[in-house]
Formats: sequence, structure tokens, C-alpha cells
Amino acid sequence: IKINGQILYEVNDYDHAAIWYESKDIKRYVFVAAFDTEREKAISIMQKILFWGNALVLLFTILFSYFFAGRALSPLRHLSKQIESLDDRSILQNHRLDQFEGKDEIAQLANRFNELFERLQQGLTERLAFSRYISHELRTPLAVVMNKLELAQSKSYSENEYKLLLDDLWTDHQRMSNLIEQLS
Repeated sequence: IKINGQILYEVNDYDHAAIWYESKDIKRYVFVAAFDTEREKAISIMQKILFWGNALVLLFTILFSYFFAGRALSPLRHLSKQIESLDDRSILQNHRLDQFEGKDEIAQLANRFNELFERLQQGLTERLAFSRYISHELRTPLAVVMNKLELAQSKSYSENEYKLLLDDLWTDHQRMSNLIEQLS
């Protein structure tokens, strides 16, 4: 590299310099070569400082990321534990998830789950009421049919009376069939 009439270069860890020298009767380059041990030590120290500095920065970054990610995900873990504990009975008992403060995504998620639980509770309540109604509606005709059959077994009837009994049983059967048809 030529800078202001000087030539600077490096060969095998030696620094070389050539300077143009002129006097009345002499014109030439003067060459100098030297090995700089202090520079090598300084570069080695700087490399160690950079390595350990980067390692510390990386370590602190990992620790802080773990700490803040843990704090950020804590409400989500709490929400997940609450959801795991739910079953049909807890929904029917009007159990709801804890309300979270703020309007962040986790609070919105908890609110959506609570709205879902309300709809599920309403559906389960309607299903239970429907089952009770159907049970009652089917129990009555079945009891009537059972009574008629027991009565038919306990005494003897004429052919005409048996025919009337069978007609009654057929009518009861039709009522139950109609009720079952209405269910589907």
C-alpha cells in the first residue's frame, strides 16, 4: 500500500515499510521490517474480551428471555389448569374461568371460554329437561301397556275381549311410535 510516498506491507507476521529517500547524490527506498509482539498480545486480549463478552451477553439474553417468557405465559398456564379441571358437572354447576384484567388476548380467550360454557350449560340443561320429559312421556304408555298385559295374563278372556285388548295395545304402540317419531 502506498501512502504519501511510503510503502506499507506485511509478510509472515512482519510489518515492512519502505520510505523514499533522496539526498544530493542518493535516491533510493529505505526498507525496514519489524515484528510487533505487543500488537499480537493486544489482539489476543481483544479476542478473549470479545468472546467472553459475547458469551455473557448471550447468557443474559437467554436468562432474561426465559424470565420474561415465563411471566408472559403464566396467565396462559393458569387458564390451562382451570380448563383441565372442568367436566360436565362443573359446567352445570355454573363454574366459570377466572376473569383476567385487561383486554389482552388471554383475557379475551377466558371470556370466550366463559361464553362457550354458558352456551354449553344452556344446552345441557335443555338436554336434561328434554330427557326428563321424554322419560315421563314414555313411562306412562309403557305402564299402561304393562298393566294391560299383566291383566291379560291373570284372567282368561273371550276371543272378542282379546281382540279389544290387542286393539288397545296397538293404539298405545302407535302413540309411543308417534312420540318417538317426533323426536327425530
